[in-house]
Amino acid sequence: MTPHGSRPDISVIIPTHNRPASLLRLLHALQGGSFPARRFEVVVIADGCTDDTAAVVRTVPWSFALQVLEQDPGRGAGPARNLGASHANGDLLVFLDDGRVEMDTNVVERAIRPIPMTRKAALFAGSDGGARHWAIAMTLIQTAKLNGVEPMAWLTDVLQRIVSGRTKAHELHTLLPWNWKPDLERNRAAALAA
Repeated sequence: MTPHGSRPDISVIIPTHNRPASLLRLLHALQGGSFPARRFEVVVIADGCTDDTAAVVRTVPWSFALQVLEQDPGRGAGPARNLGASHANGDLLVFLDDGRVEMDTNVVERAIRPIPMTRKAALFAGSDGGARHWAIAMTLIQTAKLNGVEPMAWLTDVLQRIVSGRTKAHELHTLLPWNWKPDLERNRAAALAA
């Protein structure tokens, strides 16, 4: 049960074996997340641990409900997950097999933040055709950003390569943001000319 006595929405089930430090990092990340602690519980299964993993986890005062179950050595992660599921109280079960994976939603939140702003700006596109062109441009720009490419440099280079004929039709895949490499020779020549 959760600290407030109500049934949790989510049970996070974590089998672990002799990894107290990484497990504690994961539990602290869960505690520090934006999801309310009253809405989830954590079920840790100490899978034949020969160290103090279970004791260490039990000593910390967590803001979420925590169950620590111990399983005999040699049973493995599958039976540990099943044991955790049988003790879970949540409507949704989430299984984390590795305590070294830290949960952080900041990356996703930052990635989707521009979408509502873009949607509002697209209302003023002027026509259906304008809105379609706006959507294409925003898709190209966001795809470049998600692939760690500066959009203006990428679009400028790609359009120059296509218009000049330097990139042939069978080579267009090399211009996609995840394959694109800047034309360093051309950039050097432009810098020397300036």
